[in-house]
Amino acid sequence: MILKREDPGGHSGAVADRAEAKTNAPALLHETPARQLSPQRSRSALKHMGAPQSLYSGRERLGVVQQIASGWRAFNRRGQSLGTFPTRSEAIDAIGKSLRGTP
Repeated sequence: MILKREDPGGHSGAVADRAEAKTNAPALLHETPARQLSPQRSRSALKHMGAPQSLYSGRERLGVVQQIASGWRAFNRRGQSLGTFPTRSEAIDAIGKSLRGTP
């Protein structure tokens, strides 16, 4: 009589051997210490300070805002600086004003 080995999932033979090897893998036996786990970060944390952020209307690029130590810099679509502003929304407003041609 030949006995077939089965895993808890009902598999037998080579499939059962592979399933056992996966569940007995050394990586699964060692738990990661809590101090090695990194905390969850929000998506806004991925935006690096100083990285330019382009503003679009559909496919048309309107301008760029960039965070700096003293606030936000705004650039028109030609890359010309529109100045430094305390908030991002004020920098975006400046781009809108430059597009409308108002000072």
